[in-house]
This record gives sequence, C-alpha cells and structure tokens, in this order.
Amino acid sequence: MSRLRSVVAAVAIFIAAPVLAQEQIEHFTVTDIAQTRMVNIDATVRGFGDVLAVTPLTHVPTDYLSRATAVSGGRFVAWLAQSDNYPGSDLFLFDRRTRTVSTATAALPPPPPGARSASFFSLLGADTHRPRLFVVEQRFSGPGPVQTVWTVDLRGGPPVALATLDWSVYGFGYAAESDEAFINDSGGPGPATMLVVNATTGAEVRRFTRPLRSYGALTEPAGRVVWVNDGLGMRTLDARTGAVLATSPFFQSGSSTYDPVRGVLFVRQSDFLVVVDPLRLTEIGRARVAFTPPQALMSESTETLLGRWMTGAYVVRSSFRYGNTTCNEISIDALDATGARRATADILSRLGPGGNASCNARGFVFRSPFAPTALASVVNGGTASLTWKDPGDTTHFELEFGFAPGQRAGAIAVGTATSIAIPGVPPGVYYVRVKAHNEVGPSPASSDVRIVVP
Repeated sequence: MSRLRSVVAAVAIFIAAPVLAQEQIEHFTVTDIAQTRMVNIDATVRGFGDVLAVTPLTHVPTDYLSRATAVSGGRFVAWLAQSDNYPGSDLFLFDRRTRTVSTATAALPPPPPGARSASFFSLLGADTHRPRLFVVEQRFSGPGPVQTVWTVDLRGGPPVALATLDWSVYGFGYAAESDEAFINDSGGPGPATMLVVNATTGAEVRRFTRPLRSYGALTEPAGRVVWVNDGLGMRTLDARTGAVLATSPFFQSGSSTYDPVRGVLFVRQSDFLVVVDPLRLTEIGRARVAFTPPQALMSESTETLLGRWMTGAYVVRSSFRYGNTTCNEISIDALDATGARRATADILSRLGPGGNASCNARGFVFRSPFAPTALASVVNGGTASLTWKDPGDTTHFELEFGFAPGQRAGAIAVGTATSIAIPGVPPGVYYVRVKAHNEVGPSPASSDVRIVVP
C-alpha cells in the first residue's frame, strides 16, 4: 500500500475491485416534435435490442420547435424555439438528470437593431467535445437573405460569429480535433464556396470553390476530408485543397454518419444501412434496417440510429393512419445486423390518449464514450507524464494503474484534462490505461501502456 501512495503522491487514489465497462448501455431520448408541443421520452437499452423502460419526461409548449440535438456528455438535449413574441428565438436545454427545462435566451446573439421582426435562428449541431452549439441566424435585408453562423458556448460568454453569407448555408460540419467548422454555402448565382473557419475564434482558415452547387458538409474528426453532394452524387474532398478524391452516384452525404473508431461511413440508402469506404466511396457491406409498414399506414417518418458497436441499428418511427388525423404511433425498433427486428418500444401508447396534428419524431442515442486513444507516456526522473486523445462525448477521465497488464490496483480522477504528470514515482514497472466517462457510464479502457521508472 505504501508503494501505491508514493506513486500518486498527493493525488487521490481509489482502491476498488475491477468494474465492468458500460460500453453497451445506451439511453435514448426521443423527441416528438409537433407544432405546439414537444415530448421527450427516455428509453434505456441494455445490450442490443433489450428495451427496459419508456418513461415520459416533460412537455414543453412552444410556438415553433427547431430540430433538437444532443449536447456533449449525454446530459442535455438542446433546441431552439420561437418565444411568445414570435419570431424571436429562445434556446432551450432539457436536463435529462433532473428532468427540467431551462431557457438561455441571453446565449443567443442579439438581433441587429430594428431587425428582430425579420431575424430567426436554426440549430446546425453540437460540439461533441465541448458544451457548445452551432446556430445560424437568418435575416432579410436588402435584395436577399443574409445568414450568419454562430458558436454559442453554454458555459457562458458572448457568441462568436464564424461567417456571414449572402446566401443560404447548404451544409455544416465540425472537425473536433482541428476545431474547424466547414460551412458550405449555396453559391447563389456563382460557384458554391466551402469556407473553413476556426470554431472558437471565427478566424478564416481557408476556402475553396466548387463548380457545382453542393449540399452537406460531413467531416471526420481530424478535418482531413469532407463529404458533400452535388449533381454527380456524393464526393470525398480533400479538406485542405478541395480536390475531389472520389465520387459515387449511389450515396448521399445528408444521410451518412462517420464512424471514427472503424474509419468507415454508414449511409442510409432506402431500406438499407450501407457500410462505405470513406475515401473510395465503395460499398463494403449492407444490412436491411427498415421493414414493410402496415397496409393501413397513411404516413410514416423514420430516423435510423447506429448501435453502440455498429452491430445493428435503431429506427425511430412516427406515423398516423387512415381514419385518424392525429399522430398515433411513435416507436423504437431495435434491429440486428441482418435487419431483423429484435424489439419494439411502443412509446405513444404509454403516454395515454391524445395526439398531434403532425408528428415528426427524432431520436438520440446517449452512450458511454469510445475508448481514449493515442495514450503515450514519458518518464523523466521520478515523474511519469501521460497524454491521450479525447474520444468525445466525455465529462471526465479516469486513470487506472496496476502492476500487471489489465490489473486495476487503483485509479486517479483526472477531470477534463487529456494529460497528467505524476511526480515521485518509485522505481518499478507499471501498467496504465485511461477511461472516459459521461452521464451514461465509463468507456472501455484504452490500451495498456507499460511504464518503466529506473
């Protein structure tokens, strides 16, 4: 025990038995967005396809709701809604822990003088590494619309203007590792422009033009490539030069998700989830992720969510049927890798009677983070220093150590930093790994690093 105390010096140690990583526990929040209300439903899924509970969380009366998004760390859902003095917008946050809703109107940039009646905001997305949102403000002044993209930090401080365009934003992507925002405009009468800016300061990093109008701006975390759509289909672009690396007429970037762990694209194509090589845009494999709706179905809206380890998918469905003008079905279907339905959570029936004139359900998978990567160590005398890469969606890190591979003799809480220096380490051989935590639970551990202190 004295050896362990000297290893961490003044840093706290938690001696504990090995704990099971909760990498297969996911939390769904399904938002039923209609014109006058929003219902959040929390469905907890343990493992794949095992629905444990569906619980109504809150009702939020509003005049208008934008699409909602999950905020880094898994605790909050954020959306924009028009306030009573329409068309001014309010920023809403739903706390999944306390099940309360708060507004953060002051977080939004103020409208230009005299322009509030012609200015509104839309939510573009969220930063997976920081509690930040990206919004676009549109106002009508002069011959056409003017759109400004803003970074809004939920921790406080004024919003930062990233870019102002004379035309519409046709795609937005964010590369967390390079902290760069990729803003794709419509081009108006001229060529489309891809503008790359620093997402913290708003400083322009580079820009390049496209001969055809492009849609979408899906990026990978390092910001090396970006995927867009134009008249020829989906393209992989070099994010530094804009050079076309690959083109495929079969896929659409707007229905794609990049998996940074496996380095592949998952593309929704009709009834299938297709695994795609991100550079060549060639198909690697596919699985059916939709099913034939009932004959009586009048209208259906679906959204496909990827499973924790991409072994399957979850489909959030909302629909209404002939003879009933209200939204009367919202459900989650868990599908395995072959597309077979494993479980269904019928949400609306658990909320009691009633419905909405329109229904467009959107789902979120809150999951424990992926394992931290790039763990590296440096030993200088009796000080051991370690660094690692944040996988995103984290609230804090934990350093585990032992005297054999995989052994957990103790742990050190690291906070949000991605590095630590431990002084006064006595001579010996140590095995160290890092876990990332969020509201859902811990990630799998990183690979062990062997540290030898002479």
